[in-house]
Amino acid sequence: MDGVTTHDWINISGVEGVGVLSDPNDTTALYNTSGGWIRLYDRVLRTTTSIGTDIPKEITRAIVHPTPMASSPSRPRTMYIGFDRVLRSDDRGYHWRTLSPALVRVVDTITLMANRWRPSSPGVKRRVKA
Repeated sequence: MDGVTTHDWINISGVEGVGVLSDPNDTTALYNTSGGWIRLYDRVLRTTTSIGTDIPKEITRAIVHPTPMASSPSRPRTMYIGFDRVLRSDDRGYHWRTLSPALVRVVDTITLMANRWRPSSPGVKRRVKA
């Protein structure tokens, strides 16, 4: 039988809806992120290793789903990731440094959910006190 079978699928992170970044110079390495964790999956050994454990938790707390990841087309060991800031790694994800200031702000979700939004006309929203 030709084509893709269930044997060809790999569960890297245990969750769905996350992106996977492949290493163009190492076909055994796959990277993904979910829940603020960065993982390296080895396709030969079939093992997953958490990497980027030096990233402060206040940065990974503001999670974008799916978290954007990219590799540099001119520097094979360089990767970028976007949590609440843009980070860069020059050693394939083991150590990261911050490139940008905070790009998102923390919102008090209880206050946010206490306010209801109701359309007053098509395409326009206004806040209504609870």
